[in-house]
Amino acid sequence: VAAALAPLRLRGIHILNCIDDWLILAQLEHMAVQHRDVVLAHMKELGVETERQEETTYLGAVWDSTTMQARLSPARIESILTAVTRVKEGRSLTVKQFQRLLGLMAAASSVIPFGLLYMRPLQGNPSRMIKVTRRCLRALDMWKKPWFL
Repeated sequence: VAAALAPLRLRGIHILNCIDDWLILAQLEHMAVQHRDVVLAHMKELGVETERQEETTYLGAVWDSTTMQARLSPARIESILTAVTRVKEGRSLTVKQFQRLLGLMAAASSVIPFGLLYMRPLQGNPSRMIKVTRRCLRALDMWKKPWFL
């Protein structure tokens, strides 16, 4: 895939790819249309069949090429709602559950206006000091070794 995308990227076309899904990024609508045509012609030259869609789901977002807007996919909405409903006052969550919720929210923030702003209260006070424990230091041991990195 990287070899197929290289000539396009050299021409200044920005493409995100995940397996067989490609998303063309452009700042202006006419550029997106122009880049789309170049990409489709390139794919045809390579003998790759393409499927034209007005809407495509890519990494949890539905991208609509007619309205030039993005929204969360139904599956991503369901994932977020499920994670949020697990949060109840006075109950405990595993760190993994809370990290998953924050990850889903951060990923969704690209299509939700002010999404990151509404995450801030959940992230706590980033200036707050925390005590480093022996357990924490042991967990960091491998990360101190250049050969590990």
